[in-house]
Amino acid sequence: MNGTQILTLGLGLEAPWTLKDQHLDTAVSPHRLDLHVEAERGNLYPCPECGKACPAHDFTTRTWRHLNFFQHHCYLHARVPRAKCPDHGIKRVEVPWARPGSDFTLLWSIKEKLRWIQQAPTPRGARWRITRFLNFAREAIADKALLAPVRKALNILERHADRVIRRWLSALTNARLEGMNSLFQGARSRARGYRNEGYFITMIYLIGSPVGSLLDQAKST
Repeated sequence: MNGTQILTLGLGLEAPWTLKDQHLDTAVSPHRLDLHVEAERGNLYPCPECGKACPAHDFTTRTWRHLNFFQHHCYLHARVPRAKCPDHGIKRVEVPWARPGSDFTLLWSIKEKLRWIQQAPTPRGARWRITRFLNFAREAIADKALLAPVRKALNILERHADRVIRRWLSALTNARLEGMNSLFQGARSRARGYRNEGYFITMIYLIGSPVGSLLDQAKST
């Protein structure tokens, strides 16, 4: 899979849309990645009212904020047509990566809604926001095949909503455990594995214990 294919997958592009050009500007901070999407000339576009394939009447250039690619701020550009439908007249075509009228891609909007949940002041408010978020996200992704992983994540959130809400009821966190686990897994990777579990357990004790602090104290006395 080449870079263009990876970016196409990340954008959730569907026919007739294809990624035509990309430009990374490292002269600005943060770096900016601009992706240009087009449809081939002569393509037919579905009427947003009836779905009938219709020719393009004219085009308007639009820009959407997309999720960052690594540390690069990403913007999507496309010439969006108005379809000339014999039954419904001239209608703006809906693009698969964004909601009608939005300046943000679907994935950006979903990410921001998750941040909105985190900012809830109370458990009751969090539960209400989770419900609103699930309804919003499911409507947004609909039956888009490339967003199937997002649909799966939404189902997991719905099943474990009560556990998520405990975050507002308890000051406990597993952040320290996750941090320690990353150190343990890093040690295993550097050693290319261990002869047996005993060696690995010993290394975990050495990494997780305050041996360094004890040695420093001994040196200072």
